[in-house]
Amino acid sequence: MVLHYPVKNSSGFTLIELITTLVIISILAVVGFPKFFDSQSFSERGFFDEFINSVRYAQKAAIGSHCEVQVAISGNSFSLNQPVKGGCGNSPTTFPVPVSSPSGNFAATTPDGLNISGSTFTYDASGAPSLAQTITVGSRAFKVHNNTGYVEKL
Repeated sequence: MVLHYPVKNSSGFTLIELITTLVIISILAVVGFPKFFDSQSFSERGFFDEFINSVRYAQKAAIGSHCEVQVAISGNSFSLNQPVKGGCGNSPTTFPVPVSSPSGNFAATTPDGLNISGSTFTYDASGAPSLAQTITVGSRAFKVHNNTGYVEKL
């Protein structure tokens, strides 16, 4: 007499499936993880957004105060400045008074390894820039248009 035992279906993974899954996860880890943990690109984007919004604010401050506002740009920082009281409209050459905001002055230094290329310019009381230019912050850029002062991300 021959006994037949019922065949059990196993519900696990084969060795080949496990090895293939581990290889795919390893490749994704090597390629993908550095993208998630690279804070330089996040810092660059944050600084770029802060800078472009400050330049837009400079134009609004010039129109609102009926006084020139200077956007001072150096290799690794920017600041917004105005002339002393009574110096508005007289083509001032110095801008010693920082434009302030509720959280401090409109000034910032770039994160490490990031530079700004562009020249210092002023917005007059009508909001027109003294110099139309393209300003680059790391790998991002924006343009300040002539006459209108419109700030456009490129």
